[in-house]
Amino acid sequence: MLNYIEIGVLMNLWECGFHVLSFISKKISEKFLSVILTEPGDSGSGKTTAIRQIVKNLCMEGNRVLALNVNGSFGETSDKSECFSIIYAKKDGIPLSFLECLDMPDGTREDLDDVAEAVVEVFSQAGRMGYVQRYLLSQAAKKAVMLRESCADDMCCLKKGLSGMEDDKGKALLAKFAPLLGRVRFQKETGLWTKGRAVVLDLSGYPQWVQLLIAQLVMSILWRQSRAEGQHGSNATWLVVDEFQNYSLKQDSVLEQILREGRKFKFSLILATQSLAAFDMKKRAILQQPATKLYFRPVESDLRRIANGFPDMSPADARTILQGLKVGECLASGEFAIGRETVHRTLKVTFFEYEI
Repeated sequence: MLNYIEIGVLMNLWECGFHVLSFISKKISEKFLSVILTEPGDSGSGKTTAIRQIVKNLCMEGNRVLALNVNGSFGETSDKSECFSIIYAKKDGIPLSFLECLDMPDGTREDLDDVAEAVVEVFSQAGRMGYVQRYLLSQAAKKAVMLRESCADDMCCLKKGLSGMEDDKGKALLAKFAPLLGRVRFQKETGLWTKGRAVVLDLSGYPQWVQLLIAQLVMSILWRQSRAEGQHGSNATWLVVDEFQNYSLKQDSVLEQILREGRKFKFSLILATQSLAAFDMKKRAILQQPATKLYFRPVESDLRRIANGFPDMSPADARTILQGLKVGECLASGEFAIGRETVHRTLKVTFFEYEI
């Protein structure tokens, strides 16, 4: 059988014509693109609890999991349970390097242009930059790579790279990113992963735009590392991104690349949002990539669109079930394993104890 990840408890779907036994363990398929999209659910629908339960199950299977806790999106992190290791970025620093040239599977090494391009792509998300500023930032990133051995952390190196520029636009870049360069520490990796435990990167204490930029840098680093390990790498990586509507989905952005190519490099995403209303049609098409989608109780404005999206269920039946979902319940669409059987259909799942 394919490698499935256990999530919630299956519920009876008599109301829409499916005879599915209740309380049978259900697992998410990795056959296609191993990405879970938990999408629209109003506040209090149980979305965050569901994500935490999926993460715990992933860790029990020995997977590498990192959750980005931006603006408290991952929920309470003060209690370090046996499943979670918490890194408080502002206090502890971040044990990752965005300036390291990685070794590739073919024996070559990332060159300076590759690293600089990745840095520019992420930093450009903080605001529009013209061609000249992008070029200057690229040059500063290359210089920063060569300064790594003499700096305490990567941001310090990048700050030195920008400080050495006499151009007014270079000085403007330094001023623009000063809150980031002087307050965030990216250090050489000292052991990010612990087997059987998910890493929660808590970004509290920083302004929202700084938190988002840090999160995108982390996403970029992990994606580069997965590509460096190659298609035959032994470690699968799962990244949890809540409120992902705040991140760039433009062509060749980090998130768009992962959605498009993640399965080749064993890189998976758990994406969550309250609503997809903010995405245009092109971006919604990109978001059809995930193999598995979980729909919690939706807000009224999203109900009709969601109800029309189940190929094995009439819109009327889907609407009735979606409106009746309780806290922690969702409709799951994708490929699933129920006992020894593999099915392609819509199922009703709960992440809380449920009694018929």
